[in-house]
Amino acid sequence: MNLGHHHGGDSGDRSSDDPVLLDFSKLNSISSLDPQGATGLLKKIIELFMEKSPELILRITAALEAGDAEVVFRAAHSLKSSSATVGAMELSETCRQLETVGRQGSLHGARELSERMQAEFRQVCIALARMTEGL
Repeated sequence: MNLGHHHGGDSGDRSSDDPVLLDFSKLNSISSLDPQGATGLLKKIIELFMEKSPELILRITAALEAGDAEVVFRAAHSLKSSSATVGAMELSETCRQLETVGRQGSLHGARELSERMQAEFRQVCIALARMTEGL
C-alpha cells in the first residue's frame, strides 16, 4: 500500500517551502511489512504513537517546570525515536534538539523547543488521524 505524499493539515496552512510534515517513506516501510493490511500493523503503530506520546510530552513539561534536565533528556529521546518511526521527522528533529539540551544539563532554550514540539505534535496527530481514516 503506497500512502502517497501529503503534507497534513489544510493545504492553505502550508507554503511550498514548509518542511514536509510526514515522511511517507517511513510509513510505507511499515506498511510493506503487512502488505494486505491483515494485521493492521500500521494503524496499531500510529495509534500507539498517538496514545503514548502525550505522556512523554507531559513528562517533558513537568521536568522543565522542575528544572530536571535528565528527565527532559530521557523523555525527549523516547519521543524522538517514536516520532521518526511514524515519519514525523521535523518533530523528531525538535525532540533531538530538546534531548541535546537535556543531556547538556542546561535547559537554556528548552521552553521554546518544548512549545515548538507541542505544536508540531498537534499537527502530526491531525495528519496521522486523517491518514488512518482509510486504514
